[in-house]
Amino acid sequence: MKVKYFRGILLFSFAIFATSSVIHNHSGPHHNLLDRLKYSTSHGYSKQEVSDKGVLFCSACNAAVALFFTSMENNVTEAEIVDGIVSICVGLNLYSEKVCRGVVAEAIPDFIYMYETDSLDRENVCGLVAQNEYCAIGNITKLEWSLTPPEAPKPPVELLPPREPDAPTLKVLHLSDFHWDPEYLPGSNAACEDPLCCRVGSGEPADESGAAGYWGDYRDCDLPLWTLRNSLENAAATHPDIDFIVWTGDLPPHDVWETDGTEHVHIIQEMTDLLVEFFPNIPVYGAIGNHESHPLNAYPIPEIEGENSIAWLYNAIADAWSVWLPEEALTMLRYGGYYSTLVRDGLRIISANFNYCYTSNWWLIHESRDPAHGLQFIQSELEKAEAANEKVYIISHIVPGNGDCWQIYTRELSKVVNRFEATLAGQFYGHTHKDEFKIFYDSEDSSRAINVAWIGSSLSTYGDVNPGYKVYILDGEREGSTFGMLDHEAWTMNLTEANIGPSEPQWFKLYDGRETFGLNSLSAQDMADLVDRFIVDDELFQVYYRNYVRQADPAILEGCGEACKKSKLCAMVTTDFGDKTKCNEISRKMDLYD
Repeated sequence: MKVKYFRGILLFSFAIFATSSVIHNHSGPHHNLLDRLKYSTSHGYSKQEVSDKGVLFCSACNAAVALFFTSMENNVTEAEIVDGIVSICVGLNLYSEKVCRGVVAEAIPDFIYMYETDSLDRENVCGLVAQNEYCAIGNITKLEWSLTPPEAPKPPVELLPPREPDAPTLKVLHLSDFHWDPEYLPGSNAACEDPLCCRVGSGEPADESGAAGYWGDYRDCDLPLWTLRNSLENAAATHPDIDFIVWTGDLPPHDVWETDGTEHVHIIQEMTDLLVEFFPNIPVYGAIGNHESHPLNAYPIPEIEGENSIAWLYNAIADAWSVWLPEEALTMLRYGGYYSTLVRDGLRIISANFNYCYTSNWWLIHESRDPAHGLQFIQSELEKAEAANEKVYIISHIVPGNGDCWQIYTRELSKVVNRFEATLAGQFYGHTHKDEFKIFYDSEDSSRAINVAWIGSSLSTYGDVNPGYKVYILDGEREGSTFGMLDHEAWTMNLTEANIGPSEPQWFKLYDGRETFGLNSLSAQDMADLVDRFIVDDELFQVYYRNYVRQADPAILEGCGEACKKSKLCAMVTTDFGDKTKCNEISRKMDLYD
């Protein structure tokens, strides 16, 4: 085999695969392949440097796609392709043999399947799965699609009467991103060269500073079971009046080179049992994370059958969650990994499967037009809810508007959010491991905020954060309830102090949403006004940033300068990756203020 073929495929398979599999969009600057292949203005590089590197990345990607087609046309075997990529991966000292082989062996079969079924479009592959690099799309008409809008027009926006102070409330616990690592080993090497460390196979640390802590580690490590148990035990004891729980996915660890479907099913069931143990008789409404699948991030549409089918995962999750969900919801879950269910009179939850917008889901190449009819499902459920005078929460794992959610998908979702402004009471997500929020704006009047997406804290420390969870206080069940957000609390513990010991971790309230930021309410417009305050009040923004990382010592030490701040603010106001209007407004305001 010619090395040039494998060099191109390596850049394609590893550069893009690392975007999701290794860094998962929230890791620190340790040993991630993406850190070796691309750069960001947040690390001090100029826009021109970033642009130049993006051009190089996209050129390499497009060349690699062409070379992959050439290899297949020349009847290169799967084993030869894998061996060739692995040899270069090891030769370039990107990762060890085990990591290189594990990642490549999982990625290549999907490409071969799509090539053999004529669904691998060489014109659009890089523009689709590497949209973060702004790679050009060869033929957008092949990817373009839109939802048919509802027949009923959008009802007028009405001013609601003031809420009585003694009106009932709901208390909701938001848990996310457990990333339980069954192989976590205290004292093992926390600074290994693998994508995930602190494990049985991570080796011995070079010195005491490199040893994994007992309760977890800020470096590229996930959580041991005892830390998860401690977290849930504290949440249950501190908040005994929880009405229900939203659980936004990612249960398995970041062992991206050795994912195993059987192990993932075991982890899903174990974590489900853990919630039942600590929160008996409390309903839990879950969403599926990108790490639940095997191969990692692989979410084919339901019509894909045989060894490439995702039915094994959806069936296993439905079996585990049958303790909480009615049969109708389980039937939907088994089909597309999503469901809708009534949780209170007048309140419905739609658990969306936005893994079908995740650009690291290779199967988007096969079908990017509303895969599994997931957005159509959301719109239809919102139509029914509107007719029944219900309010709705959307929960999911992948966050819309970020660079790893396909832009046409997020554009269509934004239309749905706009149309059902009066019905949609809130959105709750995970995935980023940070404590943050996003604001949706009116498509007709971009100055008017209409909805907020709340992004929950991870329990995993992966990405330089302390473990955390959130508690929401919501308008309760009553005539005319908005079921809107009244206030929220964030809870955490300091990992550095916990590992010093000798006692168990000391959990504490990190902040109150309204009190900490001086807000009259947590309405969409008040949150949008808060973003404007962050622009001119850097001290207030730094309070936000410290809460964003849950006062994790390494992240606080690194800080968040101007480029970092601009990036965080842009993320708050971008819900359609293809529309940078609000982000550009942020940039102009920051430039004027400076």
